[in-house]
Amino acid sequence: MEEKKVTVYLGGISLNNDWRELVIPQLQIHHIDPLQFNEVDGLQEKVFNLKDECTLIFYLFRPGMNGFLCVPELIDDSNKFSEKTVYCAVLENNDQVFTDHQKKSLEAIGKMVERNGGRWIKTLDEAIIFLNSFH
Repeated sequence: MEEKKVTVYLGGISLNNDWRELVIPQLQIHHIDPLQFNEVDGLQEKVFNLKDECTLIFYLFRPGMNGFLCVPELIDDSNKFSEKTVYCAVLENNDQVFTDHQKKSLEAIGKMVERNGGRWIKTLDEAIIFLNSFH
């Protein structure tokens, strides 16, 4: 019997935000980066199937993100894939910080993810340790 490979889906957007470049080299588990897929017919269905097959779905928010378009996707995943969804918001990124209003929103998102059965991790180091604990 073949052992299933632990895989993390790297959810969310990445425009002008290098979080994948930061996270991927630290991962000791297999990852799927949806940005590697070109937009084609059926992409949404393919992405959903990938999430279904993955062990974990990870979202990272850092200052410098252009908008929060992936928030609905995160909340939807925390409902559909509650035990797999992992959310982390890093409040400072070098010289960039979230505003107080953004911090309150990110905290509310974390609480909602937890209420839905997902995991809210408050630092990137803790998130990497958690993800790699599945190795």
